[in-house]
Amino acid sequence: MWLIMSKKILKIKINLQLFADSSGDKTEEATPKRRQEARKKGQVAKSQDLGQIATLLVGIIVLRYSNTFFLVNINNYVSKQLSNLTFKELTQEKILEIISEFTEMFFTTVFPILISVLAIGLIINYVQVGFIFTLESLKIDLNKINPLNGLKQLFSIKKIIELTKTIIKLILIGFYAYYEIKDKLEESLKAPFFSVENDFILMLNLCFSVIIKISVALLIVALIDYMYQKWEFEKGLKMTKQEVKDEFKQTEGDPQIKSKLRQMQKDLLNKKMIEKVPEATVIITNPTHISIALKYERGMGAPEVVAKGIDFMALRIREIAKEHNVPLIENKPLARAMYPIVEVNQEIPEEYYQAVAEILAVILE
Repeated sequence: MWLIMSKKILKIKINLQLFADSSGDKTEEATPKRRQEARKKGQVAKSQDLGQIATLLVGIIVLRYSNTFFLVNINNYVSKQLSNLTFKELTQEKILEIISEFTEMFFTTVFPILISVLAIGLIINYVQVGFIFTLESLKIDLNKINPLNGLKQLFSIKKIIELTKTIIKLILIGFYAYYEIKDKLEESLKAPFFSVENDFILMLNLCFSVIIKISVALLIVALIDYMYQKWEFEKGLKMTKQEVKDEFKQTEGDPQIKSKLRQMQKDLLNKKMIEKVPEATVIITNPTHISIALKYERGMGAPEVVAKGIDFMALRIREIAKEHNVPLIENKPLARAMYPIVEVNQEIPEEYYQAVAEILAVILE
């Protein structure tokens, strides 16, 4: 018997321990406040590869389909500068001319490509995280230079995933580079004649083709990486039930404190009601559980409720009314019907005009 009881107690303890452990699990979605705090610290879901690869891809595509214009401008500029090497004296006018020609070449040839690359980089970054500015990353964190923490991070899941990504990228680069170069070389060997110009164009097209195909493959990897980073970020933001409760207390206030505040407000309202009881014309009672203080003066549209209460408050209203010689009229049906409907500092509803008028007529006479 004792052994059976011991086993049951042990089982209960184990279950309680499991319950205690599970209560600390981060199962709750992050609150807006938690997300805002993370954003202020610069903690956002972002893939570095996505912006870099997209920028590279756009830059190469722009360069690929404007290579004729690009090469012609560069060639003209270089040819002109080489022809000018024959001048003997480097004058101020000549220097200004060289600077002017370089500036013109830069803004007509290189600058559009740089602008397109910069624009796509900004767009990709904005799509991922929006506009964010924080100095949190500039703060010195001693944990980052702790050798033990560095050793732990070296064998962390995050580092393993980063290593896996690097291996996949290297495999893709090697695969596309090998097969593209192999195909182009076979194509060039089948050509009927060779020339420096044809070989140059072939090599240029080969470079563009290899880089574009590799960039597209890496862009797919980067998109997968972004989805993973977003999932990992959301997982890291999750909160325990206790954290949600604590945050609610901080933002909305402790329920106990709010209850006390409501009680204080109620007490203050009751105090103001009590102060108006002496101004009442009549007190309609239940007679013990309900009291409604009504005020009526000539010129008023309808009688006004200056105070109402049940039980202790009803008793207090009657006591003050007696002290100030305010008439008490017992009318159970009327008191019960009016109490849940009428509000303090408001006129009574129209359906009670007749019943209240009869009471006031008796008092005023």
